[in-house]
Amino acid sequence: MPGTVSGDGGNRIGTVRDNGDAHAKEGGLSATWVKQAGEVKQVALSGDRIGVLTADGVAWVKRAA
Repeated sequence: MPGTVSGDGGNRIGTVRDNGDAHAKEGGLSATWVKQAGEVKQVALSGDRIGVLTADGVAWVKRAA
């Protein structure tokens, strides 16, 4: 099921698409979407971190550069 979540006061947004790909972007509405991971069930953003829960139940978190 696709969904979206925003983080960092609404400056970043993430989404899980129907095909299971997680994408995120930072900045205005015209910012480019960047694929973060595939086979994802859930995505979460907090501060400078992004986390995904994969279809096989593994959670990954990374800090933005």
